[in-house]
Amino acid sequence: MDPVEGWLTGAWRRSYIRREKNPGSKLGPKDASVDVLYIQTPEAFVDIRRPAKDGLSTEAKTLAFGGVTSTFDTDNGGKTVHWHACIDLDWDQGEEGSQKSSAAWAAADAGRPLGTEDIGLFECIQTSNPQKWRETDPDGTLEEEWVKVVDAGPFLSLRRGNAILVLADDHFALASGAAFVAGTIAENGSWVIELSASDRNTEGTPLVLEGAPQDWKALPASSSGVRYNNKSGWEVGGACFPYPQFKSPRNPLDSCGRPLLPCPHERKPFFKALKMLLLSMISAVVLQRRIMGPSRHGWKMPMKT
Repeated sequence: MDPVEGWLTGAWRRSYIRREKNPGSKLGPKDASVDVLYIQTPEAFVDIRRPAKDGLSTEAKTLAFGGVTSTFDTDNGGKTVHWHACIDLDWDQGEEGSQKSSAAWAAADAGRPLGTEDIGLFECIQTSNPQKWRETDPDGTLEEEWVKVVDAGPFLSLRRGNAILVLADDHFALASGAAFVAGTIAENGSWVIELSASDRNTEGTPLVLEGAPQDWKALPASSSGVRYNNKSGWEVGGACFPYPQFKSPRNPLDSCGRPLLPCPHERKPFFKALKMLLLSMISAVVLQRRIMGPSRHGWKMPMKT
């Protein structure tokens, strides 16, 4: 998949949505009853939506999904976006849903994402910060206004199986079988969940990821510049995303939830140095035995004559 156009990358919050009440009718009033945090990196996206308040609107619905994105320029200078979901909260979380997700990711990895009906036409309505964009669908049945709360990177996209984690500066979003959440990284390095489509009780709590840092693989466009630093986090282009907490029993955690053991590629220099030390010790023993002569009582230095 080619990276998406730069105007789309970042973190977005939705101001409102308007829908047509009946086929062919005018769009209804602005509805802001759903909180939305959508994060788009050059390689992937995650979109988390849940009602702002329980029972506020009968139309408010919880949605969450992630995958890859295609962008196109229209003949009249507009912007068209296709979102190809590869994991979705509405999909069965059992074996059937897992197979569906695996097939979608396989198609995306091959550069031929599955077809989608999730298509948006974008128009910039405010160029000053924060940028505002209006989205409509090809059939004219809805209108959404988006505010770009993060316009620049660094960006990072990580996969573990069918799960996808995306980061744009200090904002993150996760779509996995265990959790569909989004939030921000605090100044102290903690990852705080702000929106949860899977369990609202987790909002305000730290994010805990399955596995260990090295289990989360950077997508191709990110992988060339990503370093797994044991002491700090994922390093990308001079910036660093601090590690969240991890569940992996293979990596002991410190008091901040960071792994104590270095990642595999960071262990190589240590083992190389250990090997050199052992070889030097063996060489010293061999040399000592060569310059010492045998005796009835063991090895001793030969006497001068």
